[in-house]
Amino acid sequence: MKKTWELLRNLTRDSNLPLAIIGDRKNIVSNIDKKGGASYAHYLVNGFNDTLHDTMLTDMDLVGHQYAWERGRGGDEWVEVRLHRALANSCWLSIFSFTKLYNMNGSPSDRSLLFLDLRKKGEGIGRRHFRFETVWTSEPQCHKVVEDVWESNIEADCYV
Repeated sequence: MKKTWELLRNLTRDSNLPLAIIGDRKNIVSNIDKKGGASYAHYLVNGFNDTLHDTMLTDMDLVGHQYAWERGRGGDEWVEVRLHRALANSCWLSIFSFTKLYNMNGSPSDRSLLFLDLRKKGEGIGRRHFRFETVWTSEPQCHKVVEDVWESNIEADCYV
């Protein structure tokens, strides 16, 4: 675990670029991330949380079933753990602010698949596209309206 934590610290220390890391981290942020079986050792939970704090990485919310690994389904010793995570720095989150992380249940394996749906600001479902109608050019004020907007340096969001 300590090697992984140091790797995360090195990655974030050496770069200010947008960074996202997705996959099986084999770490939990609290014992709420685990159902069944023995509790994780406090030093492991605290060590991972310290790493997240030091690296300023955010643990993205998981949409759907919160546990992505299991063992002993249906038995007395059934254990489920949220080991799969997506961690991102603030620079990455500011670019992909509408991103969602989904747990894709239904894998025949003991691990669920994760799906990171990347969406930038303004790339929502139902986004409207700008359309140009040639008939507008026959409108007497068309040229003046376009000219006024260009000269005013107003940034218009065509997708709202």
